[in-house]
Amino acid sequence: MVQEGKVLTNKRSTNTPKAILKAIKGLQKQVQGLTIANTLLCLAHTGIYAHPLLYALKQEEASIWLEQAIQIQHSLGTQRGKSDPVDARKIALYAYKNRQEVRLWVPRRDSVEQRKELLTLPSNLLRCS
Repeated sequence: MVQEGKVLTNKRSTNTPKAILKAIKGLQKQVQGLTIANTLLCLAHTGIYAHPLLYALKQEEASIWLEQAIQIQHSLGTQRGKSDPVDARKIALYAYKNRQEVRLWVPRRDSVEQRKELLTLPSNLLRCS
């Protein structure tokens, strides 16, 4: 969590909608006045792995900014270190620095999403084998 350019806290959770929402509720208890309605959640695009999280957050009417990971990486220049806490910090700082350029995520229609998943299924299966 970043406020006025300073990282206040970070919290680790499993990548399930229930765990993410629980972590957000925990942050709301820590930070007075924090609500889903007044918070921008910036996520690095991780493909199909982000879908459950995105849809859970959308059900909570969260403001979601889904950004390409490469865009985040390039904007901050060369930096060392690769771990979840380091990546979370990079995403938070990117969001703060570029908050004037927010593009909120809008989910695709279900039919479009299903077609896309079906089209990418063969290549995903080949990578797994």
